[in-house]
Amino acid sequence: MNTSWYRSAFMYALQIETFADSDGDGYGDVQGLISRLDYLKNLGVNCIWLQPFYPAPTREYNYNVSDHYNVDPRMGTLGDFVELTEEMRKRDMHLIINLIITHTSKQHHWFTKARRDPDSRYRNYYLWSTDANHKGESALFVEKGKPGWTFDEEAGAYYMYRHYREQPDLNLALPAVQDEFFKVITFWLNLEVSGFFVEAPVITAQADLIKRDQVLALLEKMRQFILKKKEDAILIANACDAAIQLDSLFGQGNRAHMVFNDTLQAYIYLALARQNPGPVIKALSLLPEIPEQCQWVNFLRSHDEVQITALDPVERNEVHRAFARREEARLSGRSIRRRVMPLLSGDRPKLELAYSLLFSLPGTPLLCYGDEIGMGDNLELLSRMSVRTPMQWNKDVNGGFSTAAPELLVHPVVAEGTYGFMQVNAADQTVDSGSLHSWLKGLFQKRREYPEFRVGTFELIETNCPDVLAHRCTWHHQSVVALHNFSDRPQEVIIKDNPNQLLSLFSDGSLENGAVRNEKITLRPFGYCWLWVKNLQSQVPTGSAIDYRRTYTEVSA
Repeated sequence: MNTSWYRSAFMYALQIETFADSDGDGYGDVQGLISRLDYLKNLGVNCIWLQPFYPAPTREYNYNVSDHYNVDPRMGTLGDFVELTEEMRKRDMHLIINLIITHTSKQHHWFTKARRDPDSRYRNYYLWSTDANHKGESALFVEKGKPGWTFDEEAGAYYMYRHYREQPDLNLALPAVQDEFFKVITFWLNLEVSGFFVEAPVITAQADLIKRDQVLALLEKMRQFILKKKEDAILIANACDAAIQLDSLFGQGNRAHMVFNDTLQAYIYLALARQNPGPVIKALSLLPEIPEQCQWVNFLRSHDEVQITALDPVERNEVHRAFARREEARLSGRSIRRRVMPLLSGDRPKLELAYSLLFSLPGTPLLCYGDEIGMGDNLELLSRMSVRTPMQWNKDVNGGFSTAAPELLVHPVVAEGTYGFMQVNAADQTVDSGSLHSWLKGLFQKRREYPEFRVGTFELIETNCPDVLAHRCTWHHQSVVALHNFSDRPQEVIIKDNPNQLLSLFSDGSLENGAVRNEKITLRPFGYCWLWVKNLQSQVPTGSAIDYRRTYTEVSA
């Protein structure tokens, strides 16, 4: 059993309801996802991260959970879910689901019993107060870090919430609440999920009523419990706060297996805005050392908006001016509600540069559905719905997402303009060797062939070009080097401490066109290349699982 499978994974995030509709009701479903597993497998995906699919009566993208043990009936049944995990197992694919531990719906049976009876065992599952000073602190949505309180007539008390009024916060410090989630974990592990994403544990820990060390202790208990039930299952946490807090989510390798790297994401966009790699270098310096067998999840966009919380206000303004000049593209001043391709104004070289960098850094890359074909967004939709438009499969009605009438779709498909489904769809791109889909598929295939990128020791290396980020990853005495030009001008790069010979693995095309000569490597504007360092005192490795000889073009340097 490979208990470290996640270190070599290619993660793909999707919402069932917007991915594929199998029954023509306008709402994506589990059977639709099953029908598209071969497409994902062909792309190179071996881990799917499902966004919340639990029954949820009102707002917030199925985060408003009313039943932790079921599937939203619009998306399918538990039987469909079992079929999904069986089909994924046949394809050697893993499934991660959200474990929403911070709150429930007001319609969850825990809350309905808690509000009805002050002596109920469920009463203390939530955070209550009778302090009249909380009057006026209720809002439809509260800013992160600022708890809201709203009065519940039936309970005769205020309950605390950190998101929407319909989502009362849970008392995670209570052992009974923790035990409830251990039951939930057991249920879904028995249905063959491979792990859980824990929603915002650090945010919840900011509340005065729940101490941060209590939440971190819960992460430890959850990891221990998960591994006891299934030794190759994993726990993932998000990390949208300052980098100084990230190490606490890993602990000593006894908490989260992987942590979302919001810090790197934010600084990549700042580097693109400045056309200088300095912000990426800063981000890498901010990240703590992590325990062996732990891993970052690296991404250009998580399942929703592009988070730039890690930047200071001046830096956020820079990113906004570069990529979100329109006010409606911004969300709460700390994120951008756009997909990657329109955010970069359709600039393919910049997009390739960013993804090349992402895939060349140690960590597990994450891609959001539709980004592999450069889908657009719809800023006319509210909030984060702008990036949750249906997947564009082909040129058929509704982009192949559903046969339903357009007005019945869960969200309108992008039908017009540069990013409409007639111009941007999976069917066209899978057969086009020059498409973004084909390029990303090749990028991940190359990464998979070289474990140095995935799990190697990372170090920055010096060149003669301040606009070029150069780094080396070393594993088992073998090294790879990646060069990324953040400038809009060509660069002639000389690697200081130059190795004897470099072998080209992947590039923007300049190496294949003969742009490498002697000691200099020519990079195009926003160009990139991956190089294998050949040690002339040893033979090129052969006879192993990775045959390096078939994957390079030799380049003298």
